[in-house]
Formats: sequence, structure tokens, C-alpha cells
Amino acid sequence: MYYPTVSSLAHIWFFSEYATYKHGLFLLGIGIYFFCQSWMKLRSEIAIRFDIVGFSLLTMASVIWFFAQIAEVQVVQQLIFIFIIYSILWTILGYRISRQLAFPILLLICAIPIWELMNEGFLQTITVKILAFMLRLIGVNTHIENVRIFLPEGTFSVEPKCAGMQQLVAAISLAAIYAYLNNFRLKFFLGYVVLVAIFSLTLNILRIFIVVVSGHLTNMQHYFIQVEHVSLGWALFGVGMFIFMMTSNKFLLSRYGSFITKPDDKKVFIKPDIAVSNRKFVFQLFLVLLGLSVGPLWAQIQSPKIQGGMGELIVPETFNQWRLSSNENYNYRPFYIPGDIVYEGSYTNGREDAVYCYIGYYRNQKQGKELISELNHIYDNKTWMKLDSKKRHIEISHLGFTVNETIVKTPQGREKLIWHWYYMADEQTSSEKVAKLLEVWSVLTGQSGASLFLVATDVNGSYAGSRNKLHRFLSDSLVDLEMAIEQISKSAK
Repeated sequence: MYYPTVSSLAHIWFFSEYATYKHGLFLLGIGIYFFCQSWMKLRSEIAIRFDIVGFSLLTMASVIWFFAQIAEVQVVQQLIFIFIIYSILWTILGYRISRQLAFPILLLICAIPIWELMNEGFLQTITVKILAFMLRLIGVNTHIENVRIFLPEGTFSVEPKCAGMQQLVAAISLAAIYAYLNNFRLKFFLGYVVLVAIFSLTLNILRIFIVVVSGHLTNMQHYFIQVEHVSLGWALFGVGMFIFMMTSNKFLLSRYGSFITKPDDKKVFIKPDIAVSNRKFVFQLFLVLLGLSVGPLWAQIQSPKIQGGMGELIVPETFNQWRLSSNENYNYRPFYIPGDIVYEGSYTNGREDAVYCYIGYYRNQKQGKELISELNHIYDNKTWMKLDSKKRHIEISHLGFTVNETIVKTPQGREKLIWHWYYMADEQTSSEKVAKLLEVWSVLTGQSGASLFLVATDVNGSYAGSRNKLHRFLSDSLVDLEMAIEQISKSAK
């Protein structure tokens, strides 16, 4: 029933080009070992005891999985799937027993990409700010621009892969296993994991600091600059974590016994209910299967509603004073997975004002072809690099809505102002989270399609002038652009 989610996890652990979560198979093995170990300790207490609270949570989790599937949020499906496995135990064995079997299952959270949510600029920004402070302390002249560090000798860029996510996930996994093996109480368990996570990020910042200082002292000729610096990070991580764990073992456990859960001498042994009839047992098993199947069955019922043919997107070549240019050599394009229909064109008004217009229409979204995806970017951070981004409220034909405004710049100094937003279920939004909710609503209500609207123009002079240019273009064209999307949506029903 949940094969797509299991398959996605297997792909991440086996075939993904990113090494951050390839320890997932190792954690799965550790989890199975811990589970079997706990099961053997509890075998005399284990009984089939249907729990209505667990059943309710199981059904709720299955429904959430369904919503995550139609919204194509794979990481939520993976997270909910782990909770579904735990909910099955809760439903069949009751809360007390399932709680003691929870850790081996929940450990798999350390092997799904939920942690990538921290890496979308947050870790990079924090790392750059701390690095800049450390460099100024030792007297190195630096200039910070977004995630780049400018020194007189050269420029360093803290890329997402350099922000310490791999070490962070590995450290959290190690800390969780260590705290579990030493029977930490829950609040100290969580506190210890947070402490180790902070220590791991500190080690990564130290690694980048060493690389930057090495480049500064050797005029960018050091081994860490010319060859590689990844090994330095893992060496610092390995040595640092080993020392930290040994220190934890010596001080935390020996001096602060209150960190450890006290053994329960008054165990209540629960024997299986021999009186439970086969008919009752079969009925309880049927309920568990029913709760499990709610989401997948709903998805199967809903899937025919989101299929259908597709017409042609017809966009006018003129909008009042704006006319479509015959020049298709665009110097800028968004880096989006192509939708079912992609339209782009450059419009001019005869006064040397040019606006680039891009529409991506996604009729049938699936994993790997989504409107909202971590693979989609407004700029590539190579040819075009971000200078600034913010939300901006605009009014077009007495209709107010918010767009994402991004200013990007080439290494040669050319700047471009970009507005983009999402359009679905007859609503505009600049929020990816709201867009995902609107996607779910559009599928449930039988509406079709989701679209990206993007307009961009060169910054010649002031930003205010470029904003006015985009505003004038949208004032003349937005109604017609939305009507073109609505027409193709109706033809697909």
C-alpha cells in the first residue's frame, strides 16, 4: 500500500547522488537489532491489546499521507510512514509496550531528508556570519555578500554542501544512539542531542575557518584551496566527536546519575488474553488494516479525477503597448523542471523597455515534475547570484496580492529584478506552503493545474524604475495571462 514511499526511501539510501542520507541502511540495521533486543526483553509482557487511541492516530496518519501524496511532498510522506509503523504497534500492543519499542523505529527519522529544511539558507547564513566575526577577531579584512566571503586574496562561497548538514545528521544519529544505550531520561536525551548537534556545527565552522585562513596566508595556494578540504572536515568531525563522547561517558554518566532513567523494580507483567476469541482477533486485525488503507484507497479513488487531456496555451502577442519580440536569445531563464506547458517571451513597448515573461503550467504533477520542489530555483547561483529577496505587495486592476521579489547579479555586474508567484485554484500566492495547500484543495475539488508566473527585467538605473516597469507590464497583461491559464484548465477537465 505504501510502496511509493518505501521505494523513495530505498532510492535515497542506495542510489542518491547525495551522501547525506546514505547511512539510512546502516540505521535500519541498528534499528532492527534494537527492536529485536527490546522485543526479547518484553516478550513475557507482550499481548494483543487493541488500543483505540493508537487506531485513531494510525487512521489520521494514513489520511495525512494521502494529502502529502497528492501535494507531492515526498519528505512528509516518508516522515508519516515512520509514524504509521509506530502507530501499528501502538494499536496492536497498547501504548505502554509500544513506547518501549519506539526508539528503533523513530531512529529512522535521522535518515530521511526532513533535515534539509534547515539547509535552505539557514545553515549557510549562520555559518557565514560566525565566520565573518571570527575573521575580524584575528584582523582579516572581509566583506560579506549573501553566502560569499570576500578577502583581498580571493572569494569563498559557503555552498549548501559545505554548511555541515552531513556532519549534523551523522552527529544527531550518534547522539541518539548513545543516549538510548545509556538510558537517558527524555528531557536529557533531547538536550544531549541538541548539544551534540551544536558541537557538530561548531566543528564544521572551525573547518571552514581553517580553510579560509589557509587561503588568506598562502594567497589562495594552500592544499585546502587547490586540491580539496572535505577530508579535513571529516577528520575534525571524527576526532572531535570521539573526544566529546569519551568526555560524556566520563562526566555525564559518572557524576550526574540523574541523567539516567532509574530501573523500574515494579514491573507489571501482562499476560496474553487467552479468552480473546478468534472472531474478535480477526475483527481487530481488520480494523488495523482498515486504518492502514484509508490513505492509499483514497488516493486510488481520487487519481482518476486528476487525469485528462490537455489543450494549448494561447498567450496574446500584444498587451496594449507591449509587443512580443522575435528575439528568443534570452539572457535569463529560471531553473525549473519543465511543466506540461512552458511559455516564455520577451515583450517590449518601443521605449527600450523589455520584460521577460515565463509561465510554467503543471497539469499532472508527479515526483520529479512538480511546481514546488527543491530542484526548482529562480537563479543558478553561478551565472546569476542573489543580491536580495523579499515579499512585495502589488496592486493590479484593483486586485492586491504578494509576489516574491528577487534581485540577482552576474559576476560582470549586470543586475536583474524578478517577480514570481504561484497561481492555482483561481488564487495567487507567493508562499510555497500556501501553494501546496491550494494544490491539495484543487485536486479535491476537481480543479486542474498549477502555474508559475514570473516576470523579469534588467535593472537600468534605479530599482524603483524597474519595479514600475514590471508593474506597468502586469497592469496590461495579467488578466489575459490568467485567462489563458483558465482556458487550458477548462479544456483539461
